[in-house]
Amino acid sequence: MKYLDRRTVLRGVVSGVGATVGLPILDAMLNLGGTKLANGATVPLRYGTWFWGNGAIIDAGGFRPWVPAATGSAWQPKEELQSLVGQRDMLSIVSGREAYHDGEWLAHHTGRFVMLSGSYARDAEYGNSLGPSIDRVIADAWQGTAPLDSVDVGVSKRGFGTSAYNDSTSFFGFDRDRRQMQWNLPVYSPDAVYDRIFRIIGPSGGQTDPAVTAQLRSRRSVLDVVMEDANALRASL
Repeated sequence: MKYLDRRTVLRGVVSGVGATVGLPILDAMLNLGGTKLANGATVPLRYGTWFWGNGAIIDAGGFRPWVPAATGSAWQPKEELQSLVGQRDMLSIVSGREAYHDGEWLAHHTGRFVMLSGSYARDAEYGNSLGPSIDRVIADAWQGTAPLDSVDVGVSKRGFGTSAYNDSTSFFGFDRDRRQMQWNLPVYSPDAVYDRIFRIIGPSGGQTDPAVTAQLRSRRSVLDVVMEDANALRASL
């Protein structure tokens, strides 16, 4: 098996401007067991949370129609999970969990905070968290170990509210005086997310030239620019 350096990137040039796109971890970058990088280094740790509002469907009898009938490696996705069938062998479905709280429960609001932070305080219209969400705890612990401490993205504004409470599942908890909840708001714009991750496009020195970026976008996408390099890499693997 041919191994590939973890720092391999795709490169291209358009209008005299260099474009570089990093690669995800590929099988060729790992050892045979997939436990370490090919050079023996530890695989970088990453944490992700995907959250959708109000949970999943439960019928009047408490039955959860999305839960697979079989456990272990034989499980098969039901209708609600059919979109994940292509990744079945890489997924673990966890069901039957309970979010415990020693105070008053308020519909799905309590579960949201208990699930994400392990705390809940019924001292606002819908309640709040006493501490940060788990993603913020991990981001603080890993601060400085990656170019970005976190990437917070929103996918849909369906049911979008008028306050941060309705717009985020990432939060820092109450401020020092415990008077106001501090939220970590997501970014909905694909352009803004792209700019944050790929700021390396532009002249030397690490600074992005807005004029150059606009010109690059107006002519060809970055993926188009690096496609030749991608095809050459694919042929060598």
